Amino acid sequence: HLMLREVAKQTSGKMVVVWPRLGARDGISFLELREALDQLQVAGERLVFLLDEVELAPRNPAFDLNFFSALRHIAARPDVCFVTATNCRLHELAVAGREIGSPFADLFSVVRLRSPDSAEAWRWVRSLATESGAELEPEREFIAGLGGGFPYHLQLVAYEAFECKHGSGSEALTEDQRLYVASRAYEHAEPILAIMWERLGEPQREAALASLHDQTAVEVDGFTSLE
Repeated sequence: HLMLREVAKQTSGKMVVVWPRLGARDGISFLELREALDQLQVAGERLVFLLDEVELAPRNPAFDLNFFSALRHIAARPDVCFVTATNCRLHELAVAGREIGSPFADLFSVVRLRSPDSAEAWRWVRSLATESGAELEPEREFIAGLGGGFPYHLQLVAYEAFECKHGSGSEALTEDQRLYVASRAYEHAEPILAIMWERLGEPQREAALASLHDQTAVEVDGFTSLE
């Protein structure tokens, strides 16, 4: 009820059809919550719920199997998104009395916010490509050379290579395809390098700028700065 009251406030009167009736109650049922969400969907609203301190949720006695069943129905709606952050693994957040694992593990998708190292990034790249029917291992050296040591850029380059290979399975990239992937990699590199520049300390920036004047090269995070 508290959550729905806040939603009614934030959506500027778009729950006017159902909220006057529901707002006068001390609590609401799942069916009434779904009715309110239906009204918001008709009004064109898409909701994002931020669940803070999710580690505390398993201690809440009200979070039983019925609660998670209702939550799963809500989370499956295309107009609703749940976002949470935790240092714990979701499968470790078991609810008291459950013996078959945590309901959190299959309720939320996991997005890792820690930057992976290059080896880890390549494992993700290879795994996703293989699942989609493309084998990038023959192009690993080529992709890694373009991707540098910045995992996000490596994945962008791998995506361009995957797009070229999509449907061709394990066949190697042609020379024209390699030239295309390289050109796209250079396009992606500019904003990536701008981000990296912002993260550099003053001594590293001075070293990079000095290399431009004396026509030497300095390597930072896998990228080599050249004039």
